[in-house]
Amino acid sequence: MSGTSHSADTGRSASRHVAIVMIAAALVSALLVGVYNYFTGRTLLADTVNDQLIDVATNRAGSIESGIQALENLTATLAIEPSVPAAIVDLSAEYAAMSDVLDPDQEAELEELYRAGIDLITPPGVTPPDPGTLIPRSDTGRYLQYWYVGQAPLGERRDISDPGDGSDYTAAHARHHAGLAALAATLDTSEILLIDLNGIVVYSIEKRADFATSLVDGPHADSGLGDVVDRLGTAAAGEVVLVDFSPYIPARGLPVLWAATAVRAGGEVVGALATPVPNDALVAIVTAGGDWEALGLGDTGEVYIVGPDGLLRSEARLWLEDPDAYLRAIEDAGYPEETIDTVRLFGTTVLVQPVDTDAVTAAQRGDPYQGTGDNYLDRRTRTVAGPFDSGGLGWIVVTEAETAEIFAPLRSYLIRLLIVAALAVPAVTLVATVIARRMLRPIGPIIAGADEVAGGDIDVTLGMRGNDEFSDLAKQFDGFVAELRHRRDEVERTDAETTELLASVMPERLVEQYRAGQRDIAEAISNATLISVVIVGPDGGRPGDDIVSEYGAAVSAGLDDIADAHGVERIDATASMLTYATGLGSEQLEIDRAIAFASDVADWFGEFATERELTADVGIGLAAGDVVANVIGTQRLAFEILGSPRRASERLARAAAGGDVLVDAVIAGRLGDAWSIDRIDGLRGLDGVPLEGWRVRFEG
Repeated sequence: MSGTSHSADTGRSASRHVAIVMIAAALVSALLVGVYNYFTGRTLLADTVNDQLIDVATNRAGSIESGIQALENLTATLAIEPSVPAAIVDLSAEYAAMSDVLDPDQEAELEELYRAGIDLITPPGVTPPDPGTLIPRSDTGRYLQYWYVGQAPLGERRDISDPGDGSDYTAAHARHHAGLAALAATLDTSEILLIDLNGIVVYSIEKRADFATSLVDGPHADSGLGDVVDRLGTAAAGEVVLVDFSPYIPARGLPVLWAATAVRAGGEVVGALATPVPNDALVAIVTAGGDWEALGLGDTGEVYIVGPDGLLRSEARLWLEDPDAYLRAIEDAGYPEETIDTVRLFGTTVLVQPVDTDAVTAAQRGDPYQGTGDNYLDRRTRTVAGPFDSGGLGWIVVTEAETAEIFAPLRSYLIRLLIVAALAVPAVTLVATVIARRMLRPIGPIIAGADEVAGGDIDVTLGMRGNDEFSDLAKQFDGFVAELRHRRDEVERTDAETTELLASVMPERLVEQYRAGQRDIAEAISNATLISVVIVGPDGGRPGDDIVSEYGAAVSAGLDDIADAHGVERIDATASMLTYATGLGSEQLEIDRAIAFASDVADWFGEFATERELTADVGIGLAAGDVVANVIGTQRLAFEILGSPRRASERLARAAAGGDVLVDAVIAGRLGDAWSIDRIDGLRGLDGVPLEGWRVRFEG
């Protein structure tokens, strides 16, 4: 009895000793391995991120350098094309010889054009400049702007070769315009400005507000384009001059970079050529089109360009992704109200957001920077910065990632390590007491279950009961397989939701293309009919904001129901306008469907307004023709219809009186006898430009 008891006590003591040794060995081993892995991982992560930031900075800087070199080559190529010096000589001579002037009515029209344009490009809350300071000061400049700028909206002026004024300048313009426009298209640029020896812009493809003005003492002499003239005076022969981004009024006040070079004929300088580069082009290169994940910058990483003045030349990532969060961030970082208000008003961080960091300071001295510090949003980051060859612009490329994101995996690892250590004590104790008895018995079912999972069957369940480590392993196996099943179900559900979400943004025929990985989705559509609907007040003006805010959703839902009934597709909707289309998926011009839809919309809204005693109605505009439909954006998708029918339908809708349905010439010419069609004389859009429109009514 005594021996047996002693033996049992000895066995229990030995079990306790084994358990204690196993626990101690496991904990010490786990602690040593964990500490080693933690510090090794921290160093490895820091080095990896640093190398990645360097790679991103090098890659983006190389892309910008290539872009600048291509821009310089393009500008130099344009300047030596034989048609360019010939055009400068011809147009400069005709400009200098002009004696034509505007009559008082034409002068008044030009002044009204500038007043309307100033209102369009002035942000809310900003006092617009005096339009008189932007109008050309010379009689010739005003004359040419009246005929070339005032006769068509921006975007359509490039198609004007001869406005019909009968001047010698226009004759010269007609000789050169098509060739210069074709040359620009061949070399992939949208604008060419030709400047004579007196600093006057004697030719422009786009015909913006800088056309026919003096860059020496004219309204844009103090702009970046004016700097072009000053710098070309001291530039070497064949040198391409780059002028850094600055706000440019003729480009709607957006930042523009200029590239220019002198133009020679017979060895003599006869003028200069300049071409603009919008800031969007730089932002697209720097951000890889907003695809931060492709750049390997995670959720907080960022790459941006800083100019020699310490201001951003590319957009801040947070501003692009969440403007409200960005404004809160710079407010929390202590920036003055003036900076915050400027970003909000002008809708950009370019030339507004200062970057006064140690990284930028070092890079401005010419010293490459690698280290950890606070960025311009006062957030701790790992940063790489340095100057690069930016065509003499003195730009700096900065790449950074927040340390909180960089070391998040290590914090997660440490937490898991502590959890494992806490669970190891009872687990090892249990293993130590029953290791001999339970070592092999549970292994078979677990291996069999693992083989089934490896073969693709994730519906297997072991259902093993017990309190030992193998039972725990079986339960964890069941939990793991259950998680696999859950993730499979989540993937299937997410796939269905993604398809549904894409179908709400774009037509179903394009969803599969997008799901297959195609991102540049665009299709040319013939015979589309666009229907634009606006809510108007009783006098044809804007309705009260309370009507739009309170009933806008109900109106949109009602119109969508009518659209579904007629088989009409909704393109987009804003607070002031809803746009629909027919014929997007067919080769037929579905005018009858569109007119029937528009008529039902007018009737429905009349009843809707009467029931709610609203002093409002709808104006409806329809236009038909060829359009381009495409999917834009990568992070935020949108389906867009582009083309003259889109613009025409919107202008007709805004010009329509309450309850009217206005159509363009294409639709008016194809309607049957069931419709009454009346041409409206003297119809003008909100911008004052004449419109052709016909009022349509159903005769039964």
